Amino acid sequence: MPLGPGYHTPMRTAPALLLALVNTSCALAQTTPGAPEPVHVGPVTRFEDGTISESSGVVASRQFAGVLWTHNDGGNAPYVFATDTLARMLGTWVVAGGENRDWEDIAAGPCPDGGHCLYLGDVGDNNERRPNGRIYRVREPEPGSVPTDSIGETQAAVTLTFQYPDGPTDVEAMYLDPSGAVHLISKGGLGPVTHYRLPASAWSADHAVTAERVALFPVDPGTTRLAGVTGADLSTDGHRLVVRTYRELFFYAVDDDGSVGAGPVTTCPILGLESQGEGVGWLDDERVVLTSERGVLGRGTVAVVHCPLPWNR
Repeated sequence: MPLGPGYHTPMRTAPALLLALVNTSCALAQTTPGAPEPVHVGPVTRFEDGTISESSGVVASRQFAGVLWTHNDGGNAPYVFATDTLARMLGTWVVAGGENRDWEDIAAGPCPDGGHCLYLGDVGDNNERRPNGRIYRVREPEPGSVPTDSIGETQAAVTLTFQYPDGPTDVEAMYLDPSGAVHLISKGGLGPVTHYRLPASAWSADHAVTAERVALFPVDPGTTRLAGVTGADLSTDGHRLVVRTYRELFFYAVDDDGSVGAGPVTTCPILGLESQGEGVGWLDDERVVLTSERGVLGRGTVAVVHCPLPWNR
């Protein structure tokens, strides 16, 4: 999403220099207590389909191996796109009944009646003026069920409308815990980074639900616009959370209720890897995938990053 007035997008650099910047950042990170070993960057590839112009969220399918789901930022059509880690196009679907006012993140989880669903967070609010946010739940389409040069349509989306207890809040990071509760983390641009939660029962309400304010989120993204929280994803076992900013990944142990535990935070620097990276999703126990909006060098990217983590040693 646009970074706002007064912010100048940093210079995009050539791929070789990007990797040099990442390796330099990781070497420096080793001097920080709790920092991981240097990150290994796998393939960094540009989206095959130029329609994916502002990828602001990504999640790995829980149903179809090797499939990633992503979407564009606000002001674009309400599409979900299937791709893979090499950014190859696998299909496009319009979300039936959805409106993309400002889609910022996507999560995967079970449908209430069985099967697999995608959860799309229409939660962005740069100026913190929206009275309500929305989350769309839709059954996961099947990649390959429509030709890649056409657009399919999902089953009708179910909409959860909600508000925050402390007024309009800009949020770009969302994840789903095993109970079906939706967790939201504010970006931190106009206030402290805060954790909110919507219980699974909120989906049955016929009115706007007020999210629970859980706590201030234990992350210190700094004060620059490059430091805003832009994405999150919970591991499939429900106990490891990754949260990203434009320049860094943060890894946490998570309690059964989806709250961040008291354990140490592990960080992984990614500055220089992407033009304007916003999406993050787990691929397996150690690897995450990152997606970026397009930049001056061309289309947005998909990147696979391996951060050695303490619980896997």
